[in-house]
Amino acid sequence: MKKLLALACLLLSLVNPAPTQAQSGAPLLKALEAGAKGRSVVLTWSRDGILATTMDGKFRQKLYDKPVENAALDSMADLLWFAAEQKIHVIDLRLPAREPRVVVSGFTATDFIIQGFGGAATTHARDRFIPMVVLQGQPTISVRPPMEGNWDEAENQRALALTKVATVVDQEWVTAQAARKINAPAGPKAGQLPPPPPGAQATKLELPEEFRQCADLNACGRFIAFGQTGLRLTVAFQNCAGGPCKKRCVLVDAAGKPLLPPPPPLVKEPVPGLLLPPGEPRTISCGPFVFNARNDSWINDGRVCNREDCQKVQGTPFAWLGGPNERADLH
Repeated sequence: MKKLLALACLLLSLVNPAPTQAQSGAPLLKALEAGAKGRSVVLTWSRDGILATTMDGKFRQKLYDKPVENAALDSMADLLWFAAEQKIHVIDLRLPAREPRVVVSGFTATDFIIQGFGGAATTHARDRFIPMVVLQGQPTISVRPPMEGNWDEAENQRALALTKVATVVDQEWVTAQAARKINAPAGPKAGQLPPPPPGAQATKLELPEEFRQCADLNACGRFIAFGQTGLRLTVAFQNCAGGPCKKRCVLVDAAGKPLLPPPPPLVKEPVPGLLLPPGEPRTISCGPFVFNARNDSWINDGRVCNREDCQKVQGTPFAWLGGPNERADLH
């Protein structure tokens, strides 16, 4: 009798398996945060898909398992957008299921901007033409020109041609998002320098003479808030001769004192590293930096960093789960 009862229980469990976190109704965002146990979760994309992982790698969760061309997070709306298989997909982090929706088809680019529902998601390429999908009212697909670099009409025409092929295909879902609740932006903590609003000009301070290594002396000392850390990201080197400007930045405390030794003399690669030794030439010291909610870690040049270290993670890191993903960028 006991064996028959055990067999019956086994068969019942196969027909109605125990609910997972997703099946039991826990939002994907909350389930991932619970799995990370208080540690910040960074999102990465690669040819292997989209991964949510902690900096130490002890928590890892695959969100999509096919090749991805690029990805961006709308922290205000908790929507994860990514380009894959010539489509733009979205995963709603407020729902338990992680099945992506196709919102745009016929999309052959890798960079994109999504605007709508009170927030925005962008892959942040500054030097190229980017298709921009606006999902407010009647959806439109247009092209945003480069924010820096030269105008290339051939590239502009290629981007315009893409917008004529790409199509918003899930109008019902788009319409339903008009009532979507938007997260309130995080404000600066008491006594800390607030981050500048989007598009704001950097403020200027007087650096010690040994830090001022700019061909145009007016460029040295320009600064913006380094997230909400109370520090200031400040230009200490700039040379625009012969092409795009080369820059190097340092961190300066609230009293105006740089946290690093003076930069070396004029060199071809003026970005030897923000918090790393000169042997790390790929660390871009003037940004962009993308901060986690605690402002103790950031994404920079394909690495995840804190005050002690920078390290590579699997794939390309692009955002922190849960936002607000504040940025510091002096380019």
